[in-house]
Amino acid sequence: MSLSFLFPRYLTPSLSPSSAPPHLASTLLACRVCHSHLCPSSSIISKTFTGRYGRAYLLSSSSLNTSTVTLLRPQERHLVTGLHTVSDYECARCGAELGWRYDDAKEASQKYKVGKWILEREKVREVRGAGDNVEETVQRLLRAGEEGIWEVDWEGGFRG
Repeated sequence: MSLSFLFPRYLTPSLSPSSAPPHLASTLLACRVCHSHLCPSSSIISKTFTGRYGRAYLLSSSSLNTSTVTLLRPQERHLVTGLHTVSDYECARCGAELGWRYDDAKEASQKYKVGKWILEREKVREVRGAGDNVEETVQRLLRAGEEGIWEVDWEGGFRG
């Protein structure tokens, strides 16, 4: 008899990392200061970038929760890979500096970065997911917030 008949897939003995329950396998990246949720960790394109404070993540263009960050004025900046137009951004809740968004790249080989985000690893922490698919949870909460259904109570969480 197969063990999968007796146990849910994530309880079936296995060495595979995918055998973990979805809520344990999923994580969010959050502001290290105030713990405001910024994006699912699955939106990381690369972990090999360098920011002002050391190692940084490159995030996909649509992954960052723009309601939790404040985008600052664009400016030209000389980076290791050449001249870029970037907009710094900070946590909307506590004002912590988090990274920048690439608005333009002067060199053709760097155009792939345009619209993507740099997130300083030193400025964030990973937070375990909350019971189901993190991306779906984040999108559901964002939609609820746009519709004005939820209020945020920072002491006790969300209330409807």
